[in-house]
Amino acid sequence: MDDAFLRAIRADPEADLPRLVYADWLDEHDDPARAEFVRVQCELAKLPDHDDGYAALEDREHELLAEHEAKWLGDGPYPPDEWTFRRGFVDEVRLDPADPPSSEWLTRQAVTSVTIAPRAALPPADAVLDLAGMEGLREIDVTPASRVWGMADLRTLFHRWARTGGKALQLGGLDGLQGLGELLRGTPVKKQLRRLHVGGISVPQGDRARHDYLDASALANVLRTSRLESLTAYDSWLTQIAPLLHAGFAGSLSSLDVSSNPLQADAHREFARASRDLKLKHLDVSGTVLCGPTLRNLLAARCCETLTELAVNDGSPDRLDLGCLADSPFWSQAEELSFRRCDHVTSVTFEKLAKAGGPPALRSLDLGDNSFGPDDVQWLAEADWARPITWLNLAANYADFCAVRHLAQPGAFPNLRTLHLGHNNPERTGGGNHEVDDDAVEALVNSPTLARLRLLTLTHNRVTDVGVELLMNAPHFTLSGLGLSATQVTAGGVRTLAKSPRLARLNWLDLSDNAALHSDALLPLAESPYLSPLCDLDISRTGASDAVRDLLRQRLGRRLLD
Repeated sequence: MDDAFLRAIRADPEADLPRLVYADWLDEHDDPARAEFVRVQCELAKLPDHDDGYAALEDREHELLAEHEAKWLGDGPYPPDEWTFRRGFVDEVRLDPADPPSSEWLTRQAVTSVTIAPRAALPPADAVLDLAGMEGLREIDVTPASRVWGMADLRTLFHRWARTGGKALQLGGLDGLQGLGELLRGTPVKKQLRRLHVGGISVPQGDRARHDYLDASALANVLRTSRLESLTAYDSWLTQIAPLLHAGFAGSLSSLDVSSNPLQADAHREFARASRDLKLKHLDVSGTVLCGPTLRNLLAARCCETLTELAVNDGSPDRLDLGCLADSPFWSQAEELSFRRCDHVTSVTFEKLAKAGGPPALRSLDLGDNSFGPDDVQWLAEADWARPITWLNLAANYADFCAVRHLAQPGAFPNLRTLHLGHNNPERTGGGNHEVDDDAVEALVNSPTLARLRLLTLTHNRVTDVGVELLMNAPHFTLSGLGLSATQVTAGGVRTLAKSPRLARLNWLDLSDNAALHSDALLPLAESPYLSPLCDLDISRTGASDAVRDLLRQRLGRRLLD
């Protein structure tokens, strides 16, 4: 690559123009495949996944990467543990600080995001601090931070990172969370931050040190002049939320996550008294007192009038009245709604929500791990507001064959791309005909309404080799991701996968926890000409032989999970 083009891309990583100029140069220098790839990914980045042209671009992206990824990454073993191409270039990497990428490799990329994830022994901070000085680096994720370095090392990291224009910081599992404000105070990065993600202490209250909590007042004071747009403070033992709702950055803050915190019982009143400048679009209050009867009060707060994304998972023991959503400003403009593990949500309240006039642009709905059965799914399938949904989670419910038929009925979910149906098994539903099995799979694959479906998970259901045959010959959709963990797939199902040209489109396949796939049962898959080098394949806990694992590792490299 010409260094001048790469410098221009790094200098303004959010802009498409330098990338498209480079694509024109590639066309003029006999590299039309890379030029097309840059243009395809730039176009994909601009389109919503429900756009009519999205799927064709997605398929072309896959074809180009499958053929050329190794060349575009460079010769030799790839230094990061994981990497992601975006808008034509490696944009995100995940690495072990004990084995950081070479500077030579990094200079050929346009990385904007680095996740530092140690696998084993921890090296000195100096071994990877130079990463923070990478031109164009905008996001650093050090998780868990306490396993990597101490406060002094992190301060040095932030000083170097600030010079590159760093904007997004994740510090999961940071010991001494109370000192976060002081840590940021002495670094110039506090002025540049747009996204801050902290939390994940996961220590019982009685075992926590005094300093293992987030000091909201100190953090708000340090960041009072910042233009923070997104703040995540999950599981950070946060009790007082008022300082964050009145902070100097309230006027720019649009996303707030205070999940899994022991907020005070009157926390909804703090939202009602929040800064008049605060206009939230995303709010996550999962696992807090706000998931109970006071949700109605919360949604009535002025700062929530612009809300489009809401998560109220892990609802309180008191019944969560979903009917209050239908009466709130949020419901008329909702784009994402999540209420997992809310067993106290009743069918009565869900029916009220399903039959209420709803939002015209709801794209994501997470109902996982509740007690929803066929009637609930029928109400959902018949709701006009469910038509735009592209992502739906119904895993770990009481969905059965009848429920799946409701999902597959004509006109129900014409935009659906992702469907999670795992763990709807006989043990949970009571046996008999109440199960997601091969008949349920047949109902899905024969539904022309589901023509856009790309990712399907059927984990822990009664899906056999017959179901695999149906899925790989679906008349209306072609999957790019398939979850068959802990099903009843045997060597026959593997042979079906291996012989199908549609295997080439799978970039994620989960066959883990299938005891029948022991020894050499997976050999046809390892030898299949259709197995894509882009496929993230999980064969853990199958008992596959060492020889088969070696063959798959030669084909997939680090994309094999075994």
